[in-house]
Amino acid sequence: MKMKKSTRAIGKEVGKGAEAVLSLQVFSGKKAVCKHRMKKEYRCAALDESIRARRTRNEGKVMREAQSNGVNTPLMLGVDEGGKKIFFTMINGVVLEDKKTVSKKEIQECGVQLGKLHQAGIAHGDFTTSNLMSDGKNVFVIDFGLSEFTKKTEDQATDFLLFYKSVSEEKFKDFLFGYGKIAGERQTKLVLDKMRKILSRGRNA
Repeated sequence: MKMKKSTRAIGKEVGKGAEAVLSLQVFSGKKAVCKHRMKKEYRCAALDESIRARRTRNEGKVMREAQSNGVNTPLMLGVDEGGKKIFFTMINGVVLEDKKTVSKKEIQECGVQLGKLHQAGIAHGDFTTSNLMSDGKNVFVIDFGLSEFTKKTEDQATDFLLFYKSVSEEKFKDFLFGYGKIAGERQTKLVLDKMRKILSRGRNA
């Protein structure tokens, strides 16, 4: 889900995805971003409640675990009692997908952040330039709605593949350099080889 730099007033929408809306709110006296998972009319009410609450709680757990392992993310502030809304701090930055020029350092930092996520046993699930932000100094990972706790190489390789498809070949090499600084050469090669196998399966399908 894309979240752009915004100076809009409290209550205004700042982003929208397939299952949730982002808006500026106040949480415990602090300005925050609220991610509200919207009701899906095509699902029965009880199932809808369960799915939205489960996904919101999981997202909160993943964000906290990521933060505790040094990943740059918005600071998790809390989840509402009903489990449909999650609150976190707003990053005053720009989504990489929207930047005219993304520096080599920023791309390498994308690799560093994913390396930290994978070392923490987390696969992001949607690791593209639309879910990475830069404030000019740091790169932040956003939108953990599809994230899960896993150390499966296949899941890590899927993160690689999604990023690979969102940047040039040259930038992907810079990304790999950053990832290797955290994960090491052996692990980087393991995940990269798995990504290539996934690509090959797609071509041969």
